[in-house]
Amino acid sequence: MLVVILVPYLRTLLIEAASIFDADAAIVFIVEDALFVPKVILPEGDLSERSFRLGDGLLGESAALSVPTVITPDRYASILEDAKSAMVIPIVTHEARVGVILLESKEINFF
Repeated sequence: MLVVILVPYLRTLLIEAASIFDADAAIVFIVEDALFVPKVILPEGDLSERSFRLGDGLLGESAALSVPTVITPDRYASILEDAKSAMVIPIVTHEARVGVILLESKEINFF
């Protein structure tokens, strides 16, 4: 229920993050029952088949470390077909992992 209320704020957060970092695409994942579930994607797109667990894959590893991480999209399922660089930004509050922001760019080594 709380996540439904937060979606408009998550969209605003994602728009701001994408603007600050000049990203071509962005997605925010929120933790639900130990699973990181996509809630907002820019540009608008399909959110299915994108969930992950803490520690699983590159996004899950970054979330587990609780530090921003620059990764290459050829090592995970990217938002953009032609993504060349990406950054994962964990959302942490009071030492609890609550989500992850993924930003992507079409430029090599952009982040």
